[in-house]
Amino acid sequence: MNLFKAILLVSTFLFGGCLQQIEATPYVWVADPMHIVMSDEKPGTNKLARIWAAKGEYEPIQVVVSAPAKTLTDINFSVSALKGPNGSIGQKHIKIWREHYVRVEKSSPSLGPPNLPLGPGLYPDALIPLGLSGTPITNLPSNFEAVKKGKNQPYWIDVFIPRDTPAGEYKGVCSIKTAQGMAEVDIHLTVWNFELPHRPSLRSMFGVWDDHTNSTEVMLRHKLMPWGSDYDNVNKIEYYDQKFGINTIATGQWSGANMGNPRMSPAPMPQEWTKIEKSFPEKFRKMLCNYTADEIWDEKVLIDPVREWGRNIHNGSSIKNLVTMPPIPELYDDGTGQPAVDIWAILPFQAQDKDNKESIIHVMTSGCEVWSYTALMWDNYSPKWMIDFPLINYRIMPWINQVYGFNGLLYWRVDQWSKDPWSSFGKENNHPGDGMLVYPGDPVGITNGVVPSLRLKMLRESVEDYEYIEILKSMGDEDFAMKTIKTVTKDWKNWTQDEKLLMHSRKILGERIHYLKSQRITPSSSDTSKLQ
Repeated sequence: MNLFKAILLVSTFLFGGCLQQIEATPYVWVADPMHIVMSDEKPGTNKLARIWAAKGEYEPIQVVVSAPAKTLTDINFSVSALKGPNGSIGQKHIKIWREHYVRVEKSSPSLGPPNLPLGPGLYPDALIPLGLSGTPITNLPSNFEAVKKGKNQPYWIDVFIPRDTPAGEYKGVCSIKTAQGMAEVDIHLTVWNFELPHRPSLRSMFGVWDDHTNSTEVMLRHKLMPWGSDYDNVNKIEYYDQKFGINTIATGQWSGANMGNPRMSPAPMPQEWTKIEKSFPEKFRKMLCNYTADEIWDEKVLIDPVREWGRNIHNGSSIKNLVTMPPIPELYDDGTGQPAVDIWAILPFQAQDKDNKESIIHVMTSGCEVWSYTALMWDNYSPKWMIDFPLINYRIMPWINQVYGFNGLLYWRVDQWSKDPWSSFGKENNHPGDGMLVYPGDPVGITNGVVPSLRLKMLRESVEDYEYIEILKSMGDEDFAMKTIKTVTKDWKNWTQDEKLLMHSRKILGERIHYLKSQRITPSSSDTSKLQ
């Protein structure tokens, strides 16, 4: 045998064995949390989950199990405790979900660039909870754990940073065991030296229309305030506040008026509003607001009825009156000297409209709140909350709110399910995913409950991003915060679709707060240069 043949034979033996070994094990990689992992996309190359977070914050990791050569079975997915020099973050603070693919059969409408839908296809969105052992916590079909040849299966990991966690570096391992082999990825977490407040700064109201046992807690756990659920139950409000922290409570007196229905029921008398307010413990009364009417900006006939509702609310209580419409001078005074509307919730195109800018500034300087909201599609540029849009659409809105000084977020509903939400959004769904941020839990064994979506997770991240900016403002460093925001967004028309840029900007904000807290520096015009 000559030398060439000998080398060829040895190479074939060695590399052939390696190839067989690669085929026998799963391929595991780390994806950015805002990356929508398609089931058949080319696997990535990142093998390290590197995250940064404050105390009291949730920080996600997305790990993908791929089956490039053969179907994977008997999958067990687990995450170790994260250990640091001064302690550890235990597994009870780590939650794991398997991402479930849902088919979008009909694309959301396209109004043209710059913000375009991604189109029909399979999208990971529903989240199936796993136990600490890495197996489903519910009774799912035996083939649930399989990953078919040539496909990807993403997993979502939430790491919560306990408030007493020392700042520093923490490390752990994500382990994936299958009948065909095993693989690991490392997790590196930096805990910054500051804490997010227990009660979120970003005000919100997200509609929960159907009664499910855990819907209130699911929303509050994601730092969003539900309305239309038992969240406004006086007997439970203290429990919810202690466990999650609340900042907005809807009182639920609906006028009946909305777009196309220019009729309002008579306003409850002042003493009724007094009774409602006094039914809540005093510390929660400043959080009360009433969603009175919806999208009535074209209904001039409702000006006097809205003034009546505002007047009766204000004569009887300190409850705030919320209406979805741009501010108009006719409602600047309800007859008591107060604006008829205390919270004006507006769409992005209304905020962009130059004819509304003066009135928006007027009501904000008069002490009113302005919130943003989204539903369906009104323009071609603002963030869209349909399942076939990039996930950054869900994360960017509070950043844009900061540009305008808006302090709240409204969403009409979270549980408007399609006919078979765990399977598909059918062709009858013109706006797939609109009005739906949770899934019915019954198909995965959570009786009369709901489970979160990827999109709900991203909204929670957006609330936490907003908090970073509020912390810097409270520290006197608003200029730095706003300068950083402007790298991500300038207004509703100009905002980045680059998820890496947003995450980089978030890291800059976090590092800035960490530095200021660690050095106990109060920013001033004289010291900002050394903090860049």
